[in-house]
Amino acid sequence: MIRPRGPAVGASSKATPQTLCQKCLKRGHFSYECKSAAQDRPYVSRPSRTQQLADPKLVPKLASDIPNDLLRKYVGQLRDGWAMLIAAQEGCCRRTARQER
Repeated sequence: MIRPRGPAVGASSKATPQTLCQKCLKRGHFSYECKSAAQDRPYVSRPSRTQQLADPKLVPKLASDIPNDLLRKYVGQLRDGWAMLIAAQEGCCRRTARQER
């Protein structure tokens, strides 16, 4: 059965006021909807990778969406979960090795 193609469920093709255009760096529209002329677009220079390696201060700071306390809590739970999983596997393997003797 052929189903008609339409917009993805939950996907919005309408730009929000927080949407940032990558061409003109203004908010409210997508880059493919940008009406500004090439002369009006700001030129934003970025340091090259060689310059970033030579001077670590030029490396851009990444924005983190996860607060540090939540990240520490999650990593701690993940570490504990892996430890329990490894212990369970080793205990299981040891039992099977003992049972084989």
